[in-house]
Amino acid sequence: MNKQKFFRTDIVNEETNQVNEKLLGVKETINLNEDIKITKIKINKKHDPRIKRKSGVYYTLDFEKLDLYDNETSKKIIKVFSKTLIEILKSKKVLDKQGMLIGLGNINITPDSIGPNTLDNVIVTRHLYLNSINNDGYSNISAYSPGVMGNTGIETKDIVESIKDKVKPDYLIVVDALSTSKVFRINKTIQLTDTGISPGSGVGNKRKEISFETLGIPVIAVGIPTVVDLNTLTLNILDNLTIYLKENNIDTKVVNIIEELYDNNIYDLLDQATSNIKIDMMVTPKDIDEAVLELSKIVAAGIDIAVHEKLRSIYL
Repeated sequence: MNKQKFFRTDIVNEETNQVNEKLLGVKETINLNEDIKITKIKINKKHDPRIKRKSGVYYTLDFEKLDLYDNETSKKIIKVFSKTLIEILKSKKVLDKQGMLIGLGNINITPDSIGPNTLDNVIVTRHLYLNSINNDGYSNISAYSPGVMGNTGIETKDIVESIKDKVKPDYLIVVDALSTSKVFRINKTIQLTDTGISPGSGVGNKRKEISFETLGIPVIAVGIPTVVDLNTLTLNILDNLTIYLKENNIDTKVVNIIEELYDNNIYDLLDQATSNIKIDMMVTPKDIDEAVLELSKIVAAGIDIAVHEKLRSIYL
């Protein structure tokens, strides 16, 4: 099947995998740690123009087969996540320096509330530093959730920049919800990158970029896919149907029809067929409330361990 079409996704290795050939300026390595698949993709400045990503390093942690609600599983994810974040902090030479955590998203919309919920669980210490309280082993960390432009009327990047100029952190860690083109990745993946982020890009509301280029300090983006758009979900179902029919030798005519649709740019056909609906629909699982709360705790714990030396010595 010809799937040379870029479906809506914020996950970088989903985008690179949609091109069925070796990509110029893109290097991928895959490792397994604690039953978690770690994909590292490095994109050079001169890379294949079909990949609409900034140059930098992207890590994807996949834990599809792990039980998110199991305590031991959570510890595994936290450990791998924190080690990956430490690797990025070291590469930017900001480990144990003053940091600021930014929780993007709308707290009132569950799939979009990963960022604010994460900030509710992190350890902040800047107020202790301001009051000269002994903080041995704990870095100077502050946190802020700027809300969304639909509620504030202000660009998120402008809010973040104003606070950054006042607090003067050495780096930012920005946490946000993402979209995916693979249903199995919803609530089962964490992506980290040193390239920053454009708030709202996953649901088509791209705002001003938050990155080193716009703020002048390293910006590490941490994202979790919580939604998939309707047309991409339809393609996931067709993919699974095709696999099932082939494995069970059922109705090759249907398989041929689906493959022919792919060859004729099925994504464009779906866009045209659903244009009369006039609703840009995103889909999320029914257990999203529980999943967001659990994932927020996992990300918060991983950040705490990565940024505070005392916690690293205990948990890593």
